[in-house]
Amino acid sequence: MISACTGKPGRSLRPARPVGALGCFALVLAIAHPLAAREAMVEQEEMVVAGDPEAPCVIEWSERSSFEVAGLDSLWVAYAIDATLLPDGRLVLVDIADVEQLLVARPGVGGSWIGRGGEGPGEYRWIRFARVHEDRLHVFDLRNVRRTVLDAESFEVLGTNQLLGMNPPDMLLDGEVLDESRYVINATLRSPDRVGYALHLFDGEGRVLRSEAPSWPWTPRSYPKA
Repeated sequence: MISACTGKPGRSLRPARPVGALGCFALVLAIAHPLAAREAMVEQEEMVVAGDPEAPCVIEWSERSSFEVAGLDSLWVAYAIDATLLPDGRLVLVDIADVEQLLVARPGVGGSWIGRGGEGPGEYRWIRFARVHEDRLHVFDLRNVRRTVLDAESFEVLGTNQLLGMNPPDMLLDGEVLDESRYVINATLRSPDRVGYALHLFDGEGRVLRSEAPSWPWTPRSYPKA
């Protein structure tokens, strides 16, 4: 499905417009669903960068998904709203058609659904995104207003905490785990002391330590980890 990196030194390919918060989102969609991938693809333009030592990558898009090739109809993804890569190379996808579970799959091989609907441990009502930090997978649930920490290999539930100060209608846009006890969420909090701030630093218990509105782009990945 994906070709090796090819190109000429001193040239670079860049998208004509951004494809989303995840740099590899279109690639994930290509793996997950070919129709969604065609919608996510953007035209590319070539520009010459003087002295650029890196050769560009050329991606060849397939009309068939890896799951289809593997014959896994039950793993069909309608539209991936989030994706993250586990340390062992497996993908974790959030499907808009089933936000109460995570799809964990190795492209071209297969996978399984993790979780179920509900409010107990290992249950979700609307998974907005999941993030990996070392050997832990942190799952952020919009409607349960909760973070669930899973073992990234066995997916055993290691712990949960409420996101204090957030309400179910508050939007979880993106997030990044800094360490085991701190994480940053890009969200809209409607409490009087949080309105107008984009990034919110939480502790391990789910308390907001600090809220900031840095200059664009408001991305948790640019938040200082120190």
